[in-house]
Amino acid sequence: MRNSATRFILALLAAFTVASVSAAGMARWLQSEYDFGTFKEEVGKVSCKMLFVNVGDSAIVITNVRPTCGCTAGDYTHSPIAPGDTGAIYLTYNPYGRPGKFHKDVIVMMNCAPIKSIISIKGNVIGSESTIKARYPVSVGSLKLNTTIVPFGQMQKGKTRVAYIDGYNQSNDTLKVTFDSVPPYLRADAIPPLVPPGGLCTITVYHHTGLNPDWGLSQSLFGISCEPLHPAKAESGKAKITVTAVITEDFSQMSESDRKEAPVQAISADKLDFATLSRTSSQPVTRTFTIDNYGKSPLLIHRIYSTDPYISVSVSDSKLKKGKQATVEVTVNPQAITDKMLNSQLSVITNDPQNPLTVIRIVGVLSK
Repeated sequence: MRNSATRFILALLAAFTVASVSAAGMARWLQSEYDFGTFKEEVGKVSCKMLFVNVGDSAIVITNVRPTCGCTAGDYTHSPIAPGDTGAIYLTYNPYGRPGKFHKDVIVMMNCAPIKSIISIKGNVIGSESTIKARYPVSVGSLKLNTTIVPFGQMQKGKTRVAYIDGYNQSNDTLKVTFDSVPPYLRADAIPPLVPPGGLCTITVYHHTGLNPDWGLSQSLFGISCEPLHPAKAESGKAKITVTAVITEDFSQMSESDRKEAPVQAISADKLDFATLSRTSSQPVTRTFTIDNYGKSPLLIHRIYSTDPYISVSVSDSKLKKGKQATVEVTVNPQAITDKMLNSQLSVITNDPQNPLTVIRIVGVLSK
């Protein structure tokens, strides 16, 4: 008796399940992607309608339409869509300030199968002059860039980092992007290397500090060129890209025992006073200071430099064993100084984990 009752209940549940499935709505999209083609930014917002048919047995209710970015707005049929009827999603794209190709997904939620659908819009916006100048102020012929300066900031020796430059082809021809005179510790790529008319590209710059001989401030230049496939349709161009970084030693893996055995620098001065300098004198003026190593391991003087071109530096020894000393000569050329005062600084970079960077002031007064 119990088995018969159990079979009867299972049969009822199965029948209910079949009835629920057969009574469900089902959306069949007539179009899941809309292409706006190429249009000018000045046209303003563009709109489209995406349709689906309810091929199920009960009404469909659209519960939410969610674009994946703020440049796209969506609306939809709010009333239930009966079996055999058509529902609509209305999408609007705002091209203002967004030149180039776009492809945007929109998530549609409904109370049917499938519960979630993804539809999309795409197109290519020809940017207005004002937008191009604001977003891509640097011209390399018909290729427009948002910048030609790549600041990597502080980087530890041996590390690699990547930075990006955005580009836009403001022409009716395909542009080929190439690079020249790239230092061995840098790598530059254009993605894609052939930029279609009105298309966007990304310039990636990789900095491998392990291959860079510099310490402290490092500044590098390399060339970028664009050539149209059909010279009559677009303008070729060349420019220089500047890459900067401040390279420091990586002490993060040093153990406590290593730090006890590390070098310890001692610099004899924190300021060099050149007193009064004659601007008319052709003779450079030199001051000296010393660096001692009071630690147990050799002290490596990686670099001593000033960013001012009228200051030069020489050091007697760049590797100091325990108890040894180096003499540093700092020379100033008064004729090259344009300010009334000498107010500069010298950066001393060593492998002392407690004081890897020491700054020494350089001061003086210029007379006629």
